[in-house]
Amino acid sequence: MTQKQQLIIRNLQEVVGLDRLKAKTAKHELSVYWGTATTGRPHVAYFVPMSKLADYLLAGCHVTVLFADLHAYLDNMKAPWSLLNKRTNYYETVIKGMLKSIGVPLDRLKFVRGTDFELGKEYTRDVYRITAEVTVHDAKKAGAEVVKQVASPLISGLLYPCLQALDEQYLGVDAQFGGVDQRKIFMLAEKYLVNLGYSKRIHLMNPMIPGLTGGKMSASEADSKIDLLDSAESVSAKVAGAQCSPGAAEGNGVLSFLQYVVFPLLGGTDGLAIGSSKKRYAEFQQVSEDFASGSLTAEDLKGCVADSLNRLLGPVRKEFEESSELQQLLVDAYPKDQPAKGSSGGDAGDVADRLAGIQLATIDAKLIESLSRFATQFGSQDSVPVKSGSSPRLLWTIRPSGPMHLGHLVPLIGALSMAKAGWKVTLLVSEMQAFLDRKRAPIDSLEVRGSTVKDVLSRLATGLLGDTAAAAVTVTSGLEELSYNKDYVLDMYRLVSLVTVDEAMQAGSGVLSHGEHPPLSHLLWPCLSALDAHHCRASVRLCGQDESSLSEFYSLALNRLGYPETPSYAHAQLPGLTGQSSMSLSDPDSAILALESAASLKKKVKKMFCEPGNVDRCPPLDCLRLLLLPFKRLSGSEGDSIRVSRSAELGGDLVFASFDELKSAFVHKSLHPGDLKAHVESGLLEMQNRLRELIGPELTKKLDGAFAAPDKKSAGAAADELNPHRLDIRVGRILDVSVHPDADQLYVESVDLGEDRPRTVVSGLVKYLPADQLRNQLFLFLCNLKPAKMRGIESSAMLLCASATDGATVEPLNPPEGSNPGDRVGFEGVAEIPLGPDKELNPKKKVWEKIAEHLRVNEDGIAVWRQFEMRTERGIVVAPSLSSAPVK
Repeated sequence: MTQKQQLIIRNLQEVVGLDRLKAKTAKHELSVYWGTATTGRPHVAYFVPMSKLADYLLAGCHVTVLFADLHAYLDNMKAPWSLLNKRTNYYETVIKGMLKSIGVPLDRLKFVRGTDFELGKEYTRDVYRITAEVTVHDAKKAGAEVVKQVASPLISGLLYPCLQALDEQYLGVDAQFGGVDQRKIFMLAEKYLVNLGYSKRIHLMNPMIPGLTGGKMSASEADSKIDLLDSAESVSAKVAGAQCSPGAAEGNGVLSFLQYVVFPLLGGTDGLAIGSSKKRYAEFQQVSEDFASGSLTAEDLKGCVADSLNRLLGPVRKEFEESSELQQLLVDAYPKDQPAKGSSGGDAGDVADRLAGIQLATIDAKLIESLSRFATQFGSQDSVPVKSGSSPRLLWTIRPSGPMHLGHLVPLIGALSMAKAGWKVTLLVSEMQAFLDRKRAPIDSLEVRGSTVKDVLSRLATGLLGDTAAAAVTVTSGLEELSYNKDYVLDMYRLVSLVTVDEAMQAGSGVLSHGEHPPLSHLLWPCLSALDAHHCRASVRLCGQDESSLSEFYSLALNRLGYPETPSYAHAQLPGLTGQSSMSLSDPDSAILALESAASLKKKVKKMFCEPGNVDRCPPLDCLRLLLLPFKRLSGSEGDSIRVSRSAELGGDLVFASFDELKSAFVHKSLHPGDLKAHVESGLLEMQNRLRELIGPELTKKLDGAFAAPDKKSAGAAADELNPHRLDIRVGRILDVSVHPDADQLYVESVDLGEDRPRTVVSGLVKYLPADQLRNQLFLFLCNLKPAKMRGIESSAMLLCASATDGATVEPLNPPEGSNPGDRVGFEGVAEIPLGPDKELNPKKKVWEKIAEHLRVNEDGIAVWRQFEMRTERGIVVAPSLSSAPVK
């Protein structure tokens, strides 16, 4: 290990990715970040990471300090929103003061605030993406040592580790440095970043300094810590009272502080004079041994630590004592009377500000009556409050997780009918919620799906209402207007800091299939849905009957944010073909698409459950009542009369004055199920023809393409075809090497691959490497290519090499230290193939060529397939000198 590498890992308790560290530092200077959540006042234990930052700079590293202000709020609101900026200013001031006190040049450090980049579009998109990967269980586990643990945790505490993982990518670093208490968060980053297409980082962990009372030194435990601004007398008194049992090292904060702060920062070349004898100690190990033997007493150690601390803290104290501005900053950042978090609300002052001046009025009774004819209100309010002077607005949301079906048309027709009756209507296409529901809409499909559905809804609104009435309808894309909007994202973070995991799980239980291991995205889903009403300025929300638990959650969520509640009205839901549950694409055989082909529609209508006289479970009757008759009225037809066609032999057509009359005839069995189905089939075909006419052929084709189901068989075959574990790559030792007798550019090698006998391998490396650099060396070989004769000699494996793009340099890949012939090579993060590598790669299908397109050494010289590292059980595979080069 080089001197630089030793300096980087000095005094660390653990390093995850040491092999990556060695590979990276061999190619370039390491970039490291250390982050601190701006919560309680920093204390002297912060000198531990400060001393390591000094080490990293001495080792030539590029160092970034992150003031994680957003994380501070997410950690059980330890930093109230109204104080967040002031606390971050305080942290920045004292951290810089600490660094200056130990001689660290600030111009070599980069200082960043989390909210400078964590509210951007790309970062927010990745927050949504990672929540769809991480399970609730894994998120809870990751934050267990860092985020404050409570009986009913807030969602924010589960988001915290995910954001910390993403920070590694967005800060563009090779490594993250932190306390060993963050190990579980680091492991979450190791596990999940590759799922987003990002590379793993190195994780460097320093030990946790015990507090004065023996436990962890924490800002939340006053007796355990020494504040950076404590007076010299207070520091000496606190150290004098610290737990330091004679000869005991376990839980000894005094001894630990000597090891991890005093010696690295103040030891110098002459060492430290400790005790009444002023004996000089060049290394901490000598101090530890003398303390264990009794040669040094607890008072000796405490005296040295107190003097050292006051020496380190002196410049920081002086800076504050001489600046009234900094003194005021401290008062502002940590006021004695802090804003109340509230058991069920946001910051008290913030809520009051938002509610101040809101004057409520009531929607016109006629408009409420028009809504009540179509839907039933959740809850017990008799009227719907809106801001005084505003026009009432109805919100209906469609989530494009699959193609539109007849069940979607019921609320759509209802919403358009409300526009016709005088309401303003917002039709919201919530693409992100379709993704958050177990990625039912792939992330890369959201823009196309959203824009297409938005265009379809706009055309239907204009075509069915006419230009005048359609002017009251706003069709909004959540992806364009909400999901990445800064105010919306801020509200999302505020809301997840006010809502518990249990509340969100319960809210989504009627709509989302949580399963045994629900993804974290299922907790975000109801939160975003709650925010939509406020950010779309809706007076009333139109929901399905299965969203009753969500309606209660919406009221709770908006109340906690200090926003006016948005009442929910429930529309009846169209049952599936069996009549046992509402129509859903989760059971494709029970659903009819909005633009189903005529032949398919006829088959499905024939399958509809329709028992003579049974009106409690009769999908054709429901389809007529909830869909066809409302569509007829919306299209301008007057009256509710219904003509059911029948042949003359069966008595001719039946005419009913109303739906109730038709229903009565069905109950009394004077209307046959076959005739009812035929009437519904005819009505659906007529409605679909009208919809196709309004949407137009080009947009219909685009809609079909946006929701085209992937060929699962082909997709699965393609995934298997490109799985690098089909390659049988092994470590091999070249026993002997000679120039090919008939080709002076080729070597013939005898290679031990851990088998009964060596294999013969022919490689074109003569002009790149002398034979003695290959002989008796370990390299990597692809062992399941079809044997091929090369100028008369059969080669039964291929030596894998990195090749410079200009072809000037070719070098074999190196296995990790300690490897042996026959060691298998895999790709961490790629699913294993149950039957293992192919016995022999089929040359006609070009399996090797297709996989090799993504095989390379990255910028650090680590061999990867896409972003997945090539590894054995002993570590990573690297190229000796090349980087950013293909592997052939």
